[in-house]
Amino acid sequence: MPARIDISPGDLVTHLPRLALLNVTHDEGDGPQFSVRLSGTGIDDLLGSDHRGSKLDDLLPTGSAKLVSAALGALVEHKRPMRFFAQARLPGNPAASVEGLALPLGLEGGPVNMVLIETVSIRQSDMAQFPDLEYQEFADVAS
Repeated sequence: MPARIDISPGDLVTHLPRLALLNVTHDEGDGPQFSVRLSGTGIDDLLGSDHRGSKLDDLLPTGSAKLVSAALGALVEHKRPMRFFAQARLPGNPAASVEGLALPLGLEGGPVNMVLIETVSIRQSDMAQFPDLEYQEFADVAS
């Protein structure tokens, strides 16, 4: 598993607007907690503002926050990358489909302490160009 120090922003210039870096904190008895360390301008545009420092629970409605926290919690537990696809109602794109990749970061042999995420927003009007992406209920995906 790579660490944050292994990633050079200079190597990712074309990706920076779509990248977010989440801090992961581990509280006794609770699952991991996530907060926004930084987010690219493309993500800020989708969300309607800059959310650096915000906790995931404060950014999303309760049901969505629980679902996203559970998915990221599995990434943290298994220390494995995760691809995701979601339908979202975002301030900058009220009928968006969002696809992304989440990568765990941490020191060798240690816990995941950050998650690097790249997202791509696909406007509803462009969905016909992506016939392989189809909406599935979470229950269908989880089973």
